[in-house]
Amino acid sequence: MKKLTDSELSKKISKLNQELNRLQEQKKERENTRKIKLAEYIEKEYNITSIIEFETYFKSFNRANSPHSNEIYTAPSPYEE
Repeated sequence: MKKLTDSELSKKISKLNQELNRLQEQKKERENTRKIKLAEYIEKEYNITSIIEFETYFKSFNRANSPHSNEIYTAPSPYEE
């Protein structure tokens, strides 16, 4: 294995850090896109526009439809067709 000089190693680290930052930014963008799509779906399907409304709806829906109070309802994914 070739030994790297300090400057070569620094350049390599810098380049890899830039790539890491780019990938982390891409991940954040994807997460934000998913959040936006989910929020749009919830607003369209259930006319819910705030977290408080969602929590209230979810709690009442869960209690009304579950014979067991500790069961959690899993809604269908808005991303599946």
